[in-house]
Amino acid sequence: MRRRSSLLALGLVLVAAAAAYLPSIDGEFLLDDLALQGDPLVLHPLRQDVAAWFASGRPLAIFTFALNHAAVGLDPRGWHLTNVAIHLCVTILAFLFARLTLARAGLSGPERPALAAAALFALHPLQTEAVAYVAQRAESLASGLYLSALLLLLVRDAESGRRRHALLAGAAVLQAAALLTKPIAATLPVAWLLHAALLPTPPEAAAPAWRRVWRRVPAALPLLALSALAAAQGLHGARDSLDAGYSIPGLPVADYLATQLRVIPEYLRLLVLPMGQCADWHFPPSRSFLEPSVVGGALLLGAIVTGAVVAGLRGLGGTGDGAAVARAAAFGALFFLLVLAPSSSVVPLLDPLAEHRVYLASLGPFLAAAAGAALAARRFAGRSAVAVGGGIAAVALAALTALTAQRSSVWTTPLVLWEDAVGKAPGKARVHLNLGYALYNAGRPAEALASFRRSMQLAGDRTIAPDLLVANIVNTLLTLGRVDEARAEVAKVLAVIPEDSAMLALLAQVEYASKRDDEVLRAGLAAVAKDPGRVGAWKYVGLARARLGDRQGALAAFRAAAATNTLDPVIYAELGRTEEQSGNRAEACAAYARASALAGNPWASGNARQALARLGCR
Repeated sequence: MRRRSSLLALGLVLVAAAAAYLPSIDGEFLLDDLALQGDPLVLHPLRQDVAAWFASGRPLAIFTFALNHAAVGLDPRGWHLTNVAIHLCVTILAFLFARLTLARAGLSGPERPALAAAALFALHPLQTEAVAYVAQRAESLASGLYLSALLLLLVRDAESGRRRHALLAGAAVLQAAALLTKPIAATLPVAWLLHAALLPTPPEAAAPAWRRVWRRVPAALPLLALSALAAAQGLHGARDSLDAGYSIPGLPVADYLATQLRVIPEYLRLLVLPMGQCADWHFPPSRSFLEPSVVGGALLLGAIVTGAVVAGLRGLGGTGDGAAVARAAAFGALFFLLVLAPSSSVVPLLDPLAEHRVYLASLGPFLAAAAGAALAARRFAGRSAVAVGGGIAAVALAALTALTAQRSSVWTTPLVLWEDAVGKAPGKARVHLNLGYALYNAGRPAEALASFRRSMQLAGDRTIAPDLLVANIVNTLLTLGRVDEARAEVAKVLAVIPEDSAMLALLAQVEYASKRDDEVLRAGLAAVAKDPGRVGAWKYVGLARARLGDRQGALAAFRAAAATNTLDPVIYAELGRTEEQSGNRAEACAAYARASALAGNPWASGNARQALARLGCR
């Protein structure tokens, strides 16, 4: 009966979690989601070689996106539903892991506290970025594989004979899959050893912690080797990267580590009080370990580690629920810090704080909180502990469900997302740039221009590429009919860097708006001579040649632009039109189909759909 009621309660948690994410189901593609729409691995997975898959860094996650594309095309609902389904599966794994962990800790009646921990994991608002943001599926998928592997290892601990070898092999396969999804899985073998040190199986309870760990070291070696290989490949792949690794300008290892001493306490604050969440945090790096906030963070983390060690040592020698909670809390605290280590230690990331990174790590504090709450309810409520604890849990989880639904509704449209982010991070250039882009696409160019100008004022934070910002300003000025101002913006940059291919491409756009086709060709061809992948230059060269009646020249330019896998539907629509005029029906249909599937320009996409119907394309 108890197992049936637990399954029913878990089912209710899953239903509540699914309901909490309903607002995001029909959300648009946002941020890195947009790049997936043009990724050859997603669009044409079978045409890519193995090297291309591994070069992506997250081949397994990208494979799931390719499956989404094969099943539903670029309809975001199917992609979002996959994210929610993965989150629900990870919640089930979190429950199984919590139940086993609390049982190993020696807590009597671990079922209900494990349910509470899983419910917190499923419904906490801090999880929304990993679930409602399609591209962050990598976080939740890797977490599910991580927990699956860890569960196999923990089951192995209680087995004997050949079955142990099979379970270890299965865990190694799952870890490899997780590492092909996200680097957090590198910490898996250490988590297993930590679990053994603090939470022994019954036959090992009398053995010292070091002996339990030592017994597992030979089995852990292949897992540690996988982690080391993945770490080496990750660092190699991040060479010269401006987003991750040791090449980020102005962000040395010491500064990043000092910054993380402020970031981790902020994560803990968000777990306790989930207010002020932001899609793009403004968190300037620290420049000294002596900054008061850095010192305070170091003291807090030192206290957490010291407390976990003391609680673990005391718990190892004790019996009863009090000692069990001490052991569980020690493991939960150290698990939290361990899982965060790949992103919150000595490998710099351009964005020092991102909410999705807490997804799996949060399970540690949730375990500790659930175990502690269960102990408190039993001691203070006595026989009414189940009723009192259940009532408090129901109210808390209902509140979390509402907060998560509210937060997931932010991940629906670019305008909603970036208006929220600007309110939370008004001092970050990238936030204003993205809001400007959202305003522009919403048909509000004057407001967009103001956001772009504000972004320009904040560009010293190095969160945006100057070329991209100038391009958005120029494009908005052209939309407002202020051609001379647009030309002046480009001229300011070209006066300093005359051969800048990005600015030459922008100049071609400006001259096209001025109907000076000879100048378009001069600037555009100069841009592609410097950078053959400069898609904007090919676009306006093609448009100018089409206006001059040079159909073959226009066709060559549009084909060159399309070959870059651009996400601009105008290019594919114009390519389709030119292919159609040239008598290439099959090529025209393919181009029109691509234009019709892309967002960003409803006019181009709508015309492409009409052309598909007119030509009878299949």
